[in-house]
Amino acid sequence: MPEQFRALIFTALINAGVDIKPYCVGGQYFHDALYLPNAKTVIFYDSNDSDNSRRNNPVYYTTRAISDGFDVLRIRDFEHCEIINSESLDYYMSEYSEANIRKLLAYIITEYTNASICPDLPSETECKGCYEQAVRDYDGFFTQLCEDFMTDEKHTLRLKDVYKGYAIGAWLAFHGPVTLSTGKIIQSRSDALASTNAMAQHAAAADANKKINDATWDLHYNQLVAYHDEHGNTDTGRHYVLPDGYDLGSWAERQRNDFKQGKISDYRKEKLNALGFNWSPENSIAEKWNAMYALLCEYRTENHNCNVAQRCVYHDQPLGKWVSKQRTMYRTNSLLQERIDKLNEIGFVWVLRHS
Repeated sequence: MPEQFRALIFTALINAGVDIKPYCVGGQYFHDALYLPNAKTVIFYDSNDSDNSRRNNPVYYTTRAISDGFDVLRIRDFEHCEIINSESLDYYMSEYSEANIRKLLAYIITEYTNASICPDLPSETECKGCYEQAVRDYDGFFTQLCEDFMTDEKHTLRLKDVYKGYAIGAWLAFHGPVTLSTGKIIQSRSDALASTNAMAQHAAAADANKKINDATWDLHYNQLVAYHDEHGNTDTGRHYVLPDGYDLGSWAERQRNDFKQGKISDYRKEKLNALGFNWSPENSIAEKWNAMYALLCEYRTENHNCNVAQRCVYHDQPLGKWVSKQRTMYRTNSLLQERIDKLNEIGFVWVLRHS
């Protein structure tokens, strides 16, 4: 459609209060034609532009518009257009006089809208400003949709993508209508969205890594579940290694560190809490040592010494092994001084004399 004529029709209909868009985006294609959304109708013009025959081929564009589910109104020239066998409704104009243009506007308003007034024809300056501003506004609307889509979906746009009912993929793939100012088509919208596209790619990669990390975490969590089922607790110790060679103890320690640093997600924290996960095992170790020490004190009261046989089980607890472990740790300088002091207070013998 010659741009001056397109802008004239567009502006006149805008002034009449008609809801009309400067172009149309369908499910598969971008249609370089005026669009009446309420009537779901695109308005094409068959010009005599032999240098760009495909853009003005009535069969080609009518077929594409109909395949996208639109009705088609074609404005045609008696002199240059032959009758075609298509599903479009053809409106013929023998000449482009003011009277004929008014008749065309009256026809569009009557057949496709609820408006009832056909206003005076706008000036060329008004048409240019109104139409090009509408193109910029509609481009801005689709640009925002594309940015929102890539932010929400975290991947770059594809031709098939639809967002909030708009075929944003088809819009992005088209270069845009001819402008009145330059007579050239607008450059690819992909350039304008390059930064958002890059952010979407980064977000997609981060999302993919997160899914991998989540899957890996779930795998090791299930290994901890199996440990819990076998031992009745999750106290693996720092260096517990599974038969397959995985260091589950270190994994458990990383969960504790993430918890202390506030880095663990609520989901992971809840899953571990459900297992009775011990977030501070160092406290439990001290509690266990103190409990065994109290048991040794009780043994001393009954037996008047701390010389517990290694195989001795006292009140269902392996007190003999515990005592032997204290001596071993003492010899290797790995027993805390405060524990040495406590054992010395009850007359603990560090080196047994054998007769």
